[in-house]
Amino acid sequence: NFPAERVGDDVVLFSDEERTQTIGTAYGLRQQTERGKNSKSPINFCLSDFIADRKSGKKDWFGMFAVCAGIEEMELVEGYKAAGDDYNAILL
Repeated sequence: NFPAERVGDDVVLFSDEERTQTIGTAYGLRQQTERGKNSKSPINFCLSDFIADRKSGKKDWFGMFAVCAGIEEMELVEGYKAAGDDYNAILL
């Protein structure tokens, strides 16, 4: 988890709890679906909507995790391609 705050549609990440050292920005994109007043959800959400901004006085965090598909996945993909198995090559 990183200390964070919302700035418009973006989330600014900090390296310290005091939020003095910026380490990066997660740029947000608001939902692009056209919504009318009769829609169940008339709001076009963005991930930043769920992070507190500095003016709120609340401290917030942004959680992340990393995933690896495998160290040798490209060799497996090439094997599927060589065998004419486009389906599994695309999935992997």
